[in-house]
Amino acid sequence: MKSPIEVYDNLIPFTRRSDFYIFAKNSTFQIGWLDSEEHEKQAYPCLHSNFSVQDLERMGILPYVEKAFQSSQYKNFFKEKIVSIKLNLSKPGDIYYHHAHGKDFCVALYYINLDWKTEWAGETLFWDKLYKKIIFTSPYVPGRMVLFGGGVPHSIRPQTFLGPSFRFTLSIFFQRNADAKA
Repeated sequence: MKSPIEVYDNLIPFTRRSDFYIFAKNSTFQIGWLDSEEHEKQAYPCLHSNFSVQDLERMGILPYVEKAFQSSQYKNFFKEKIVSIKLNLSKPGDIYYHHAHGKDFCVALYYINLDWKTEWAGETLFWDKLYKKIIFTSPYVPGRMVLFGGGVPHSIRPQTFLGPSFRFTLSIFFQRNADAKA
């Protein structure tokens, strides 16, 4: 059985990654994209910027996302509809809850920061379906792209106060059409 989580490193040249970082740093952020409808979790909204497909085109990242999908078990999703694009901004001390997006989704997650040390934490944690056990941990590696099925529960391990003030990730959500086979 294939892992529902795929990791791609070194897809993007550093010069392009620098451009993506500047694009992220200059974005306008807002409060409130919630990962959960549970009332007690709504006290900790995250900071994000809503992107459009045109923003991704201007940014120039779509060819690299497509390259990851070419050899992926999720390759059919790339041809499907992009339904949401979020640039997430995390800060030391933020609180994150595990959540999932649904089995009809595929998520392309891209780590934007140009430098990141292991001791700064900020890993993406993937959980079993019962939210009891971590099944995979993706360290925050600059330039890494992670593809995973939207039904896989996940969360962020908050970054430490040792590292940068901001941790940027780009999340692109693809949704399979009801009649499509993936």
